[in-house]
Amino acid sequence: MKGRLFLTSYFAETAPLFEKFVNPWIRDRKVLFIPTAGNTEEYRGYIEEGMQCFRAMGYEVHVMDAAETDEAEAVRRISGTGFLYVSGGNTFYLMQELRRKHLTELIRSRTEEGMVYAGESAGAVIAAPDIGYNQIMDDSRAAPELMSYRGLGLVPFSVLPHYGEFPFAETSAQTFEKYHSVLNLVPLTNAESVIADGPAWCVRGLGDIVIPDKKKEES
Repeated sequence: MKGRLFLTSYFAETAPLFEKFVNPWIRDRKVLFIPTAGNTEEYRGYIEEGMQCFRAMGYEVHVMDAAETDEAEAVRRISGTGFLYVSGGNTFYLMQELRRKHLTELIRSRTEEGMVYAGESAGAVIAAPDIGYNQIMDDSRAAPELMSYRGLGLVPFSVLPHYGEFPFAETSAQTFEKYHSVLNLVPLTNAESVIADGPAWCVRGLGDIVIPDKKKEES
């Protein structure tokens, strides 16, 4: 495993973890934001929430829908960014659209070269070697052109997002029950994230952030 990654279930909740542990890695406060996975979803509020979190941290947010962007332009933009963020939605549709534009190998190579990769929900799932395990949570029929469930392979494990969280408590539990004995599953609640730096990685929760004592600061 190479590269610096931030994999999470719900960025609006774990943004403080990103700001504490990942923000220092990024020199240029610009993020290339891919919301493509949300194209098939009725609820997309988490996409705007993610953008607002980045703007609050001082980032310029540059949106690129892989489904609507010309392949050459998508390649140019990913090749030129130092920080790629992939939002949530349908895992299989997301992978279908990235593969249609021949972007998967590029994302892998750019991450190995030093581009920071952050993924929320579906964006975290595709970092795994294979995405087939997420069929209980996401409808694979949203991606009729997807011929392979091979993931980006950025990490040697498989993130299970929204573990125990409404409205995914039942499907996340079913996924864990079916696959925990055959895959290296890493369940994440909406308050947890995987932070990877090269071969080292760990799960961080909001409790890992030390909040300054305001009374001591004021005294």
